[in-house]
Amino acid sequence: MRSIEISNIKKFTAELFAGERFDRLLTAEVQISTAATFSINGYLNDVFLGEEEMQLPENREGMIRWKKLRPICFEIIKGKKVPQQFKIVFKMPLDMVRSFLKETGCAFSAEQISGLFLNLHFRDNQMYCTTGSALQTFSMDKSLDHLWDDYMEAQLKEYR
Repeated sequence: MRSIEISNIKKFTAELFAGERFDRLLTAEVQISTAATFSINGYLNDVFLGEEEMQLPENREGMIRWKKLRPICFEIIKGKKVPQQFKIVFKMPLDMVRSFLKETGCAFSAEQISGLFLNLHFRDNQMYCTTGSALQTFSMDKSLDHLWDDYMEAQLKEYR
């Protein structure tokens, strides 16, 4: 796990809320505090969607993609005042996990990984991105953690 400070907050948040860079990521949770606090649980409601919709490729992992939440979240934050704070928890989808493992040469298989996460937190005009990874079973091997940390550090370099 690594905490990465974002110095170019304006560029980062413009990309986050108005760009497409994060659109493929799964969204586990969103909390935004403006005049009120808004909380979004990104886990799909299978009772509401039904079995047929849950089997669509974009819904198989059980979480909503940022692409669908982004316009809603942008609507909440837009205005003259900066949000008091916001927190977003992203999870890398399985196809991206497979690409990451291949690109980095990581020895773990996608099936051994519960999730690769990116937690965004903005408060008091400071922005931090924290990486995280979870395996299906315990392992003393921390190579996945280090590869994920380094990968995200490189991906966020332009905002530092």
